[in-house]
Amino acid sequence: MKRRIFVLLALMFAIAGTCAAQQTQVRITQIDEVIYSPCTDEEIHFTGERQDNEQIWFALPGPFWKFKVHVVFKQVTGVGLTTGDLYTWHANATQKITGNGAQVVSYKSKATVKNLNTGVTFTGIITDKYVFNGTGAMPFEPVHEYTLTCE
Repeated sequence: MKRRIFVLLALMFAIAGTCAAQQTQVRITQIDEVIYSPCTDEEIHFTGERQDNEQIWFALPGPFWKFKVHVVFKQVTGVGLTTGDLYTWHANATQKITGNGAQVVSYKSKATVKNLNTGVTFTGIITDKYVFNGTGAMPFEPVHEYTLTCE
């Protein structure tokens, strides 16, 4: 009987040793970008705020991790540098990434850009790159790239 209890306790501690830890943070980034739009054939100056709600889970011990980020553009507006037209850029996207160890992860999210003068809408592409160090710590500062496409 004592042996069964010992084996049961050993299993419980082994399972507990592989539990997951979690970190959460909110990252606010000011957007101040001039982006060429092939849809309107002009450069658009966008300003506003980007909020990233980031969560990372990692297995202990081990280099396995899951990362989830929810990206929201808050009041991102733009002005066409040729026409003076006004634009809005709405983004509300969630990305989930799973990895093993240190690596660079890049993903794309689509967002809607609307010309408030003409009503024309097209797609904004948000490309984000994160560097993970495999320790379960929050990733290094992300690199954001923004492009516009006529979709």
